[in-house]
Amino acid sequence: MKHNHHNNIRRLLTAMLALVLCALLLCSCASSGKVLMHIGKTELTLNTYELLLSRMKGTLAYNGYEVENDSFWDYIWSAEGATYGDYFSAEILNAAQDMLLRLYLFDEVYQLTLPQSYYDEIDVYMSDLLENDFGGSKTAFNNAMAEYGINMNMLRENYIMEDKVEYLSTYLSSMTADSAREEYYNANYVCFRQILFPLYEYLYETDENGDLIYYRTGTNYIAYDTKNGTTVTATDGTLRTDENGDTMYFHADGSIAYDTEGGELVGLDADNDGYVDYQELSEEEIANITENAQALSALIEAGDFTVFEAYGAEYAGDDGIWDAYPNGIFLNEAQSYSLEYLNQLSTELADAAVGDVILFQSDSAFHLVMKYPLTEGAWDQDDNADWFGTFEDEVTESIILKLCEEYADQVVIDNEVLSEAASMKEIGANWNY
Repeated sequence: MKHNHHNNIRRLLTAMLALVLCALLLCSCASSGKVLMHIGKTELTLNTYELLLSRMKGTLAYNGYEVENDSFWDYIWSAEGATYGDYFSAEILNAAQDMLLRLYLFDEVYQLTLPQSYYDEIDVYMSDLLENDFGGSKTAFNNAMAEYGINMNMLRENYIMEDKVEYLSTYLSSMTADSAREEYYNANYVCFRQILFPLYEYLYETDENGDLIYYRTGTNYIAYDTKNGTTVTATDGTLRTDENGDTMYFHADGSIAYDTEGGELVGLDADNDGYVDYQELSEEEIANITENAQALSALIEAGDFTVFEAYGAEYAGDDGIWDAYPNGIFLNEAQSYSLEYLNQLSTELADAAVGDVILFQSDSAFHLVMKYPLTEGAWDQDDNADWFGTFEDEVTESIILKLCEEYADQVVIDNEVLSEAASMKEIGANWNY
């Protein structure tokens, strides 16, 4: 159990580090302090490196890790004997080098200039920090920042560099042709359609008799079956009506006659979480679904899109995915998705051929998947917008990484200065600055 617990921590920290490093890419160097590394005339200081360490430690603390306990940093991370302290220090050093390269691109390769409006906004923000967090005392501000290896002026310089990095991305995006976007799309994305076999069932509103209630589309008015149902006359000779004043229709057994074809069900949300409630199927029902999914998978030959489309339309369920994405679902293997099965599927599909059929089981469903060819310009079509929300950032980041790689061997690190850096044990935990 102890071994599994440590493995879980390792996976959690790996994922967390990836998220934090993305944020750290928006950090930068101060214009004063000992120079830790440089390329050309662009420098990054020891203070900046320590600021990045403090932010990493702050993120871990915010997520409940015992970062103030020295034994946490002494925990052995790898078979080579590296500790958590070693690991995070090395990763932050890599992030600092990456940051330096981005600043080099801004200042020396593209010779960009940050507009004055950016400086003005930063100064307003710094003024607000001074008044709101430190009561107008610069001494208090500097004392607080010292825990993170910087001072007030260095923090201001950091924010300036953050904007430089953002401006670099905006600039490169504006200079990128659609041919580059199409190239990135073809190199990184996969497309598929899926037929779902849920291992759960949604719960819908029912009446006192336990029958599903059907409503007129988009309203809270009940949809009655006026053709097959009959009305009921009260003792006063009037027709029985519902709370909305509509005439009610009934079956011969006294149950309400709903228009099951023209009406729609309304999902039950008993816990008011904004999602339709559901319940898992019985073992027998799951066994039947498993058999049906496997049988259908055997019927579809690789590359037979016509048959797959026909079955997809036939088996389309209440989730609406089939109809919502007629062009398919698009995934980038390099990206992380909130639904774990999408991450797993993107990996499998990356190695599959177009037309291949995959029967994939997630925690909640069987997914009968066929890989589709990538259609030209899908990233720029409104129908596919749900899958390309971060596409422009992905393309730009890919270009920046390639450019950084080109200059990476020119970075010079001063190991003597690095030896003076605070350790992860010593640096303060920073999640505010």
